[in-house]
Amino acid sequence: MKRTLLFAILLTSAIGSSAARVEMESPSSLGIGTSMADVPGVIINGQKARVKPGYKFERASKSSVSVWRIAKDVAAIQTGTLSCTGRKKTCEAFIDRELAYCSSGCYFVGAPGGLKTQ
Repeated sequence: MKRTLLFAILLTSAIGSSAARVEMESPSSLGIGTSMADVPGVIINGQKARVKPGYKFERASKSSVSVWRIAKDVAAIQTGTLSCTGRKKTCEAFIDRELAYCSSGCYFVGAPGGLKTQ
């Protein structure tokens, strides 16, 4: 009797935990893409991005911008990357102090995290 009850409890918890994982899937793991809110330190509005205080932009490539958190006594840490994308074959990113822009017809797509420090 105890073994049957223990087996039923284990089976129920295994099914419940797998169902909970399915409900908690992130949009990026489902292939939908990463939300702009996932890149710390940035406010995105389609073609424009504004960096929050304590963060800075740095050009990563012709079409992407990296986001860095800066502190007085600590190295800067990369918090994410914004890439310009669109239907055009070539999209270009531009930086102007606290603002970053995508070329006409393009928009920012964000990816949180980074492996670099400065």
